[in-house]
Amino acid sequence: MFYGKKFATGFSLIELILVISLIILLAGAGIPIASGSLRTNQMLETREGLTSFLRSAQVNALAGKADCAWGVYQEPNAIHLFCGDSYAQQQAALEQTWAVPASVNASTAEIVFSQADGLPAAAQNFSLSDGEKTYLITVNEWGVVDVD
Repeated sequence: MFYGKKFATGFSLIELILVISLIILLAGAGIPIASGSLRTNQMLETREGLTSFLRSAQVNALAGKADCAWGVYQEPNAIHLFCGDSYAQQQAALEQTWAVPASVNASTAEIVFSQADGLPAAAQNFSLSDGEKTYLITVNEWGVVDVD
């Protein structure tokens, strides 16, 4: 039997400080990894959105949707799918817009697919960059979309 002294139960202050410091250190190391993953996902999502708009523009032109040519206009903060001979002369009611995230740098470019044959007047390049990786999306003179 043991009389007099009581044994302390629980954790000491030093143990708690050590565990909390370790948790903070691990969380701090995970933030750059999560940030890079988010930027990559935003870049891939924007690339897929642009590619989808390019293919939709060509299909809409071939199908004669709204009886007009269809095109895609890319600017640094948005990508537009439009009906008309140019972005400046579009039918605003039919426009669709894809917002480009701030982490993605987009070039300014425009392509229009003719209503008669769905072909562009000329080949066009669209570029997207996140500071680390750059994607070049090319539409050739036959309207084929290629992601590089």
